[in-house]
Amino acid sequence: MSARWFTNTNPALRRFWHPVAAVVELDGPGPHPVRLLGDDWVLAELGGEWSVLPATCPHRMAPLSAGQIVGDRLQCGYHGWCFDAEGSCVEIPALGVGAKVPPTAHLAVPFGVEERYGLIWVAVEEPVAPIPSVAEWDSPRFGHAPMPRQVWRATAAQMTDNFLDVAHFPFTHLDTIGNPDEIEVGNIEVSRDGWHFQAVYGHTARSIEQSAAAGAADADVVERVMTFTCWAPHHLRLFIDYGPDGDLLLLFFHQPIDDDNTGLFVLILAENIADGRMTAEDQIAFQVAVGSEDRAMLERLRVKAIPLDPGFETHTRADRTTVELRRLLSDVWALATDDEREGVMPASIAPPAANYAHARSTTGAAVWLHTSGVVPIAPDGTVPDGLIAQAEVIWANIAAMLEDAEMSGADVVSVTTYVTPGLDLAPVMAVRDQALGGALAASTLVVVQELAQPEWLMEIAIVAAR
Repeated sequence: MSARWFTNTNPALRRFWHPVAAVVELDGPGPHPVRLLGDDWVLAELGGEWSVLPATCPHRMAPLSAGQIVGDRLQCGYHGWCFDAEGSCVEIPALGVGAKVPPTAHLAVPFGVEERYGLIWVAVEEPVAPIPSVAEWDSPRFGHAPMPRQVWRATAAQMTDNFLDVAHFPFTHLDTIGNPDEIEVGNIEVSRDGWHFQAVYGHTARSIEQSAAAGAADADVVERVMTFTCWAPHHLRLFIDYGPDGDLLLLFFHQPIDDDNTGLFVLILAENIADGRMTAEDQIAFQVAVGSEDRAMLERLRVKAIPLDPGFETHTRADRTTVELRRLLSDVWALATDDEREGVMPASIAPPAANYAHARSTTGAAVWLHTSGVVPIAPDGTVPDGLIAQAEVIWANIAAMLEDAEMSGADVVSVTTYVTPGLDLAPVMAVRDQALGGALAASTLVVVQELAQPEWLMEIAIVAAR
């Protein structure tokens, strides 16, 4: 059985609420294309309410995003079929007025669509938990500053894992909030209640107002208490008590777009905006700077998933919040059946190869396996010397992933090899041909100036299908 990896397309995510758009960023009533959990939809304002429908017309699979709103209906731009907010096909112009509509002409819409906090939320199936509740949203004590939606090349679980983590502050955030003199992580109080948990942590950080005005190097170090509330599956409320400098509330709501990408909605509520000490624009600019430091690191992670089995990672007492996240995600994981989970997990290769390969398969008419950045890490964690030895280890890693997906070298349809200039490729191709057992796969060579690590002579990405 494959190891448990939490991806952006885990079927259990269909039973939770996810934001798909910020209302202020929508240009008119639509239809607007949106993507969630690997599926495409259209968002349209019908009859004064936002509705979400499947992306394609059931007639000739035309994209409904190319259609138009006619009254309280969404009309396909190809043959004019019209759909109401519930997905019912209410008119087929070619059949004439009053004609009977085939049952298969109707669209299967999500369980629910809600507008909350200026965002459009969607639950594909009946949710097991409500949209997160934010008591401070309507309080005049806080000024609002919604950040523009961003798309990160990381998963929602990885991003929440990062936002919950306190140990990376003095290293990742040296140019913003990080205090380089506070490296040790003190006590973190964690408590769980159903589909959410809370964590409280007191520490020192640089002043936001001073950092935004003059830069982190000139900012005073201030005491602050952070209270995290994490709602399943991966939404986060961070309340920061800055003492006399006021309170700051950051809301991180995630849109799992597909296996590799996540939409991020950050809503800022701050006392120093309400009382005029900072503008909303300055708060947004500062939080974008902090997030950019996180994003640069997260997008370098090769595996776009979080392992839920403890043996894949090394945890310490400084990781109490992120370990609790994995417990929460394990409960989310348990909502899906084994059949539902099949096809959305990265390959279960034993470490360290699992740390460097990204593989997944999908069920249906075809099964696909994608790997990227396969590098020569041997089972003992070493990088062999010499081109041939590294090539042999790489293909051993690929063979393990293929076996895990019940495939072989005959299923490989494309190979992309990344090398540095000046290498003799004949040995590489010889090892490749031997590993594939004579199977002919499309091969592309990309010469780059450097690879992720100086000791790596090549990286290989493959696509396999059957």
